[in-house]
Amino acid sequence: MAKIVLTRFLYIFDEVCITFLTCLLKKNDLNECYFWLSELYLSGYVNQCWEFIWFIYYDFYYIKNPQFEKFILKKQNTASLISIMTVVKNMFKMDSSSHVFITRQYNANNKEINHIFRGKKPNWLQNISTKFHGLFRFIDKKLYHYAVSSLPIIDINNYDERLQITNNLFDNLQIYMNETCKNNITSEILNDVKENIYHDNYSNYTHKLWAKICLFIFNPNFHNDKKKLYVSCLQDEHNKMINIHEEDIPLSKHGNKQIYKTLVYKRLHSISPLCSSFKLERYNMVEYNENISTYKENVNRECINCFWYHWEYYAYVTPLWKDRFDKYDVTIDTNNKKITFNNDDDCEDFYESYGYEPDEQSCETVNKHITNMDYTNWKKWYESIFDEPPIYEFNDNYQFTY
Repeated sequence: MAKIVLTRFLYIFDEVCITFLTCLLKKNDLNECYFWLSELYLSGYVNQCWEFIWFIYYDFYYIKNPQFEKFILKKQNTASLISIMTVVKNMFKMDSSSHVFITRQYNANNKEINHIFRGKKPNWLQNISTKFHGLFRFIDKKLYHYAVSSLPIIDINNYDERLQITNNLFDNLQIYMNETCKNNITSEILNDVKENIYHDNYSNYTHKLWAKICLFIFNPNFHNDKKKLYVSCLQDEHNKMINIHEEDIPLSKHGNKQIYKTLVYKRLHSISPLCSSFKLERYNMVEYNENISTYKENVNRECINCFWYHWEYYAYVTPLWKDRFDKYDVTIDTNNKKITFNNDDDCEDFYESYGYEPDEQSCETVNKHITNMDYTNWKKWYESIFDEPPIYEFNDNYQFTY
C-alpha cells in the first residue's frame, strides 16, 4: 500500500497481515489466527483476504498439501467469512515448507544470476528445449534461487502465449523428472497438476507456476499420498468473531455508552514483534538513520502521532471506515492529514458512534498496535518458525518483503 492504512480497530494493515501469517505458521492459537483474519475481512478487505490466503498457501503449504488447492477453490466460491475460516482451520494443522517462500524472496528482491556453468553439458539436456536449459540446469545443481529467476516471462493477458509456454514447460519438466530423477511422472499426473494452474482466483501466475515446479522437485511422490479429509469451521467459532465485531461495549455503571473503551474491549491481541523481520510500511514514515536506536525512536514516535492525532485520515482508505465517513459531508485534508466534517452535527454524530479516542488509551491498549519493533533481520522470524536451515541464506541485513 502507498501509505499507512489503519484497519477496523486501528491496527496497521500490513502488520496485521504478517502477524496473521506468523500465527498461522507457528500454530500456537487458532483463535488468534481467526482474530487477525477477521480484522482484515471485516474491515472490508474480502478479496484481499482470499488473495492473501492463496499467497500463503503457495508460499508455504502447497508443496506438502497439493490436494488442498481444490478445497480452497471450492470454499472461495461461497465467498463467506465462515468459508475462509474453514480454510484457515485446516491450514493451521498442516505441515509447511519454506522453499517456495525463500526462493521467491530472492527472485522478488534480487534476481541476479551470477553463476556460469563450466564443462560439458549433461546428456539429458539434449532432450530439453533450449529456452529452458538454464532453468533445469539450476534445478539440477540445486541452485533453486537462480532457477526461479530463470522462469520465462509470461504475459498473463495473452491466453495463447500462456497456454503454449506452460504446456511446453511442463512437458520438459516431465522429461527432466523421469530421465534425471528416475520418477514415474505420467502425463495424467502432470495434467492434473497443470489443470489447476489456470484458475483465476489468484492472479500471480508466476507464483503458481513456480510452486507447482517445486512440488515435483521437493515432493515427487505426492501423487501417492492418501486422500485427506478436511474439517469445517464451527458456527460457534464464526459467531465468536462476528460478536467481537458487532457486540456493543458494556454500558457504564450509570448506563452511559462507552465508545471510548472500544479498543480496550475489542483489541484482543497484539501485533507480533517478529513483523520487524519484514520491510514494514511504518519504516517509510521517517528518513532512514544508520543509528538504529535513533531510527527506531523516530519510527515509534511517528506511529504514535499517526495513531493519536491522524487516525481518521489513515483509516479512511479502509472500506469499512470509508463507508462510515462517507455517510457524512467530509473533506479529505491531505496536507494536514485530517478528515474535516463540514457540518457540526455530522461531526458530533460520527464521534458518538466512533469516538475511539486513541490518544486517551492505556499503554497496554496502545502497545497492542504500536509494538516496539526491533528492526531486526530475516533470521529472527525464520528461526522462530522453521527448524530446518533455509534453502538460501540471505545477507544478515536482509528483510523479507510480503
